[in-house]
Amino acid sequence: MTHLSEYARRERSSLRRTEGSTAREQSSLGKYAQSGTFGALKVISSHIIIRMQSQQLKDRLKLLYKRPPTVVNTERIYKLQDLPYVQQLENTYDEFIELNQHSLSLYDLIEYILDIRDAITIRRCQLQRYYDSS
Repeated sequence: MTHLSEYARRERSSLRRTEGSTAREQSSLGKYAQSGTFGALKVISSHIIIRMQSQQLKDRLKLLYKRPPTVVNTERIYKLQDLPYVQQLENTYDEFIELNQHSLSLYDLIEYILDIRDAITIRRCQLQRYYDSS
């Protein structure tokens, strides 16, 4: 129980540093964080995912996992031109999700990771079609 409360405290402090959040949002989330319940932790984490930047995601993944995948901004994914690199990146994300699915769900990080993996998959399919038609 102390681990969840400590996690909620860290999330609340990171919310204060998050740009664009209003004081009202921070105070309402602070009340949830002080209760220390799992439901409150879920509410706090879902608010963080909305504002999560790629650097924040990198920091959280490094904190929670020994070997997290490379976090690539979804805007940069569509600029990638190297098909083998995109395939390797997709395999890395698939393996990471498969191994850590439950803990990613617990920390509400799975949605963001799945969004990145889906963007990589779409880009791989685009590149394959382009190279197959050439």
